[in-house]
Amino acid sequence: MAYEKAQESGLNRNVRPIEKPYLEGLDTLDILNQVQGNIFESHKREFVICLFFHFGDNLSKDEKSNIQNTISEFSQKITSAKQILSERLDYGKERKKKVFDLEHIDKFLKSKPNVYFLYLSGLGFKKTKNNRLIDKFPDDKTFLKGMSSSGNKTAVNDHIPGSKSKNPWLKYAWRREKKVDMLIQLAGDDSSKLEEEAMKITNYWGRKCSVKFLFAERGRMIYHNGNRRDAREPFGFRDGLSKIPFWEKNGKELLEKSREIVLDDHLGSYMVFRKLEQDVARFEWMVEDLTYKIFGLKKYQKGFEEKKAFVEAQIFGRFRDGTPLELYDHPIMDHQNQHIESILKIKNFNKYKPVEDRDGFDGDSRCPYFSHIRKTNPRSKAQITQNGTEYKEGKKFNMRIARRGIPYKEINHKGEEKVGLLFMGYQANVSTQFKEMKIKWSNDPDFEQEKTGYDPIIGRPFEEGELYPYKWILDWNTKEVKEVPYSFEGIIKLKGGEYFYAPSIPFLEGLGMRQNEVEEGRLS
Repeated sequence: MAYEKAQESGLNRNVRPIEKPYLEGLDTLDILNQVQGNIFESHKREFVICLFFHFGDNLSKDEKSNIQNTISEFSQKITSAKQILSERLDYGKERKKKVFDLEHIDKFLKSKPNVYFLYLSGLGFKKTKNNRLIDKFPDDKTFLKGMSSSGNKTAVNDHIPGSKSKNPWLKYAWRREKKVDMLIQLAGDDSSKLEEEAMKITNYWGRKCSVKFLFAERGRMIYHNGNRRDAREPFGFRDGLSKIPFWEKNGKELLEKSREIVLDDHLGSYMVFRKLEQDVARFEWMVEDLTYKIFGLKKYQKGFEEKKAFVEAQIFGRFRDGTPLELYDHPIMDHQNQHIESILKIKNFNKYKPVEDRDGFDGDSRCPYFSHIRKTNPRSKAQITQNGTEYKEGKKFNMRIARRGIPYKEINHKGEEKVGLLFMGYQANVSTQFKEMKIKWSNDPDFEQEKTGYDPIIGRPFEEGELYPYKWILDWNTKEVKEVPYSFEGIIKLKGGEYFYAPSIPFLEGLGMRQNEVEEGRLS
């Protein structure tokens, strides 16, 4: 059975044996060698390039075989979860040796090699379908239909404005022309070398088979004051907090929660890719407008900046520097003066103690239910099941996803600078994780409690321009509230996206194998 070695060595304390093993006789480290990187742990590179390809339509048998063989050949280049884990363990050792030497840590982080990952869309899987591996193909219906299908768009209330001539996503992914079949992601810390590598990859696929390169998306991390331990998103808030641990610190044991991200019998993971444009100027104006409506303070008046930061923290659930609103009424983390250890002291910024509800807040909580981090990662004891939401004491959520997004900056066709986030999230089931989270959490004004409000960041009301009566905290200590109707429409715009699947590395290798090679155990 799969995990047999792990069982014999006692390494399976938190890893339940799977019923229908994909790969036989693997221990935990073997499994990590088969799973693609960036799923269990972020690759932590500064630059990312996402290359989108189209396989062609009505492929002949030879064309299909050629694509399968090229994928198999390219799989040798893909970075595994084991490689990413090794880097993390090495980084931990370096940090212990020179914990306060930020320059040394920065050099160490920049010394890592480029990484590569390959994902297939639902259409891409259908086109490369190999009957020998039919039981290894993912069957999530939401994934197979694609993000741009009418049913999926309606369900999560997705809409992309604009002309297809100005947005490649509208031209290639959200229309009937040349749909995206494959995404190859590469990441590194030297942008010029990464661009050269991207060019080599696009030429490689064009030379080897009939695959057509469509377009690329580029992302770059934003480091506050140059500190790689303090990544920010375009609105200026610290990002990358609340990451889910999937293995023990020693790297020798997978945790049970890894099953929420990677399929037991496939060792693959669904990846949701969404390009989200952020209107920073509009966000700033809205926060200033709310500060006046809630506290009666205008810009440059005494106390305005403090109250403005307090309003922002209620929208996100944290202050810009990562200080949790649940624990403090003001930002306390000064990254320019504190050591790395001090930055990481706050470990419970996502823990709440739900007691009797009062005015839209937990009786012992300072974080509103509508706050972004609470809408997308609730802290109650509700149990999300495959059939919906059930509230049961002592249960945990199983709709978590592993976020691996990166900011982007680009110049549009009008010469305007646009910024946003290339959102990437991994999960074991798109239908019951991302899709349910979007429908039943972010877009539901009555989740987690009645009359909570929409998620102000990614929530999308079904009625355009709807003003919702949010309850804002006036005083952190007394939790006195004031109701102010508001609409956050326009601060986030969906520009494109697709549902992908990150197959295991042996699966990709097996696409180009002959039947006898599979029988001889090349997939083990």
